[in-house]
Amino acid sequence: MALLLLGVGRLLAAVVPAHEAEGDHDQTGEDEDAWSLGGTGYAISVDCGGDSSTATATFTGFQEGAASYSKTWHRTSFAGGWGGTAKYTAAASASATFHCSSCRAIAWVTDEDSAHGSAKVYVDGALKAIVNTRSSSALNRVLAYTFEWASDGAHALKITNVATSGHPRATVDGFLTRS
Repeated sequence: MALLLLGVGRLLAAVVPAHEAEGDHDQTGEDEDAWSLGGTGYAISVDCGGDSSTATATFTGFQEGAASYSKTWHRTSFAGGWGGTAKYTAAASASATFHCSSCRAIAWVTDEDSAHGSAKVYVDGALKAIVNTRSSSALNRVLAYTFEWASDGAHALKITNVATSGHPRATVDGFLTRS
């Protein structure tokens, strides 16, 4: 049985594959294939210190190759990358655009380190944030930006590199969607 814990402040959510949401769960002998994100339903239990509630959602993962790119981007391989690879740029205004045909939430997955800088994040064509991905320590598979809508629909997430002086790098490791 695979279990993922999500923590936000004092809120803790346990995420398990929907077919395992009922009954007792053994933490030994995890099934690695259970966490293939493509089209798998997950039951989410939220514990706020009182009664728990459960809902089911479908999370889908997309590697960096699912986006379209403008200007110069390079493929890199590294052990911490999602699937072992990612795309990066140091070019100002270089962009990566990911489209989902039917999603309710979307997330940009990246890595962070001292060479990384800021990127502008556009959702459906509107600038929503400027995200700083610089970190004093190397971090992999970071959810740098997430956005959610009231219902499923066709949406686009665009990452545009600011090329910050001294640390101009922006990386796309992939995207996650939820419907």
